[in-house]
Amino acid sequence: MAKTSLYRKRIELVLLPLLLLLLAVTFSGCQAESNHEDLLLKEEQLSTIESIYNQDRPKVLEALHIEESDISQSTLPGGWDLSEPVSFEGTEFSEILLFDVSAETFYGVRFICYFENAEELSGLAEDILEKANTIYGEPSTYPGLPNRLTSEDFSKELSESMNQGTLGDWREEWSLGEKTRCTLSASVVENNVAFLSLEYSLSQ
Repeated sequence: MAKTSLYRKRIELVLLPLLLLLLAVTFSGCQAESNHEDLLLKEEQLSTIESIYNQDRPKVLEALHIEESDISQSTLPGGWDLSEPVSFEGTEFSEILLFDVSAETFYGVRFICYFENAEELSGLAEDILEKANTIYGEPSTYPGLPNRLTSEDFSKELSESMNQGTLGDWREEWSLGEKTRCTLSASVVENNVAFLSLEYSLSQ
């Protein structure tokens, strides 16, 4: 009996760490999947967004189940920052609700992250592009538009622009739902500072 009890304890000591590791990996995988869904909106989320276009802030917050205490006025005119960031592959994006400055009505949502490293930005932009193309299909960006994210020279041009501190902007667009334009863009704002933005907004 003593040997059996000792054997069971040894088995438990071996299995417990493995079980905890399995739970951690499972939770991490689920969390990553959820984060991707938050950044790249799916059909149901797009329908919700489209149903609250041109609504005032109280109605928008109610529809999105957001409390007033969870937002603060953004430095972006008409924008309201959410307190919780959205993570995509380990990179945190700030989420901003977009309202028309004059009418104070909702017209979209933006996820944005600032970078000081051109290689990191271009690498993440490529990952988002790949996943967006899988979900939404090929971009509907005007073929003749210069400075596209899909350009072979994007990474090189971004690096040069950041090093020189010259303004630059690259983008891709998708037409989604009934009235939404999705825009993935990279913009250099000053020397060695650029941002990557994913925006869902009312098509004009």
